[in-house]
Amino acid sequence: MFPRPARRCGGPSRPCATCTASPIPGAWRWIAPASRACAIPSACSIAPNRHRREIDIRKFRTLCGELRKDHDADAAHVEVKFPYFIEKRAPVTGAVGLVDYPCTFGASVTRDDYDLWVALEVPVTTLCPCSKAISRNGAHNQRSLVSVRVWFDKFFWIEDLIARVEESASCDLYALLKRPDEKYVTERAWARPRFVEDLVREVGTRLRRDANFTRWEVEAESFESIHAHSAYASLKHP
Repeated sequence: MFPRPARRCGGPSRPCATCTASPIPGAWRWIAPASRACAIPSACSIAPNRHRREIDIRKFRTLCGELRKDHDADAAHVEVKFPYFIEKRAPVTGAVGLVDYPCTFGASVTRDDYDLWVALEVPVTTLCPCSKAISRNGAHNQRSLVSVRVWFDKFFWIEDLIARVEESASCDLYALLKRPDEKYVTERAWARPRFVEDLVREVGTRLRRDANFTRWEVEAESFESIHAHSAYASLKHP
């Protein structure tokens, strides 16, 4: 299927996506009509047919609610997973490259309530504060992966959520860097060391400032460059 999440730079994004959609077991009649049963695997691309060409987070709750009603179920759950591409410019030379961020839209709807969330995976760079403190001529750094899930009241830009995560790290990642850019990201990371615990706290601090995010969960894993293990931390609110 092809969702079309809104892009801040203008126009929809059109990535390929994996859709999981199901009425909740227990709400079914003993024998479901064949037409309904066949619609389940393709609920996001065919049924409801009104959303065949466009999946937008602003319409996601409606899509899930229609799925529940179409199957006469007490509840329904839909997840759409897709890569969200952002065109990023290198910090000094402006060289352009695409960076992809795995994204998930999720919704659950009952007869009386609903649950709507967005999840992202954001790769970043972290530089070890301890390594910097004990070394004269360098410090080890590594790629880290931040997973964030937010529940919200109103529409927000995916780019803004990604920016909050990247601003929390030692430095963000780029698809294309030239020498002046490499100098910049190396020195930026050196000036902003982060333990993995620091990383999740920084992300959490930025999310708390936005009242739109009523609930959130943050996880970070640093793939240590000089150790045979990874470092992990998590934080959630409330």
